[in-house]
Amino acid sequence: MFGAAVIAAKAALRSGVGLVKLTVPESAYPLVAAHLTQPIFNPVYANETGTFSAAAVAGITENLDWADSIVLGCGIGVNDDTCEVVETVLKKSKSPVILDADGINCIKPRISILKEIKVPVVLTPHPGEMAGLISKQVAEIQENRIEISKSFAREMHSILVLKGANTVVTDGYEVFVNTTGNPGMAMGGSGDMLSGIIGAFIAQGLSPFDAAKAAVYLHGLSGDMAAKLYGEKGMLVSDMTEQLGALMSKLETD
Repeated sequence: MFGAAVIAAKAALRSGVGLVKLTVPESAYPLVAAHLTQPIFNPVYANETGTFSAAAVAGITENLDWADSIVLGCGIGVNDDTCEVVETVLKKSKSPVILDADGINCIKPRISILKEIKVPVVLTPHPGEMAGLISKQVAEIQENRIEISKSFAREMHSILVLKGANTVVTDGYEVFVNTTGNPGMAMGGSGDMLSGIIGAFIAQGLSPFDAAKAAVYLHGLSGDMAAKLYGEKGMLVSDMTEQLGALMSKLETD
């Protein structure tokens, strides 16, 4: 589960964010630090399951003002403690929040909390997570991706990134449908990479909506480049991250 944090952090760094502060349960710190050297680490209290403890809230929230954007949910697990952490961060953050994976599942029982949040929130569900958020079947989501996404984003005052083939990005009014990407990207960690890119772009000054659109496009393009090198069956998320670095270099020179 902590590999998700590693992937998100690496993607953010490859996207030009410059500085990442990575908050992890203290029990996970040795594992995560073995794979990353650039982030600032913020180990906080862990509970008996090894995830964030409710006692970690203070150690997390005291760092919120440091951040220009916050990626929340990658690999954190879903239990009473992590749900308390997610709700507290959403309520206290002064910077845009990218809510992914377990972060989305943590607020599922109280999804209306999004209407109370004072900062932009970008949600990045896959169709299964989206179905759970609005109590519909996955098939219903896939049959009407654009209108369901617009309706949700408008009602919840958020930006929605509905992942999958032709990822939909909407603020409830404008809609962007992505054209990059391939089936080889449907693997664990791909979504964590996307969240890291979105967070990096927001931190560098893009609006949350523009950051989400740009990140989705480049995420898919990095997947297409990796597929050309290794094939859709042989590619890894780490291959995509490497290609992301090459893409950022190309953007700087174009």
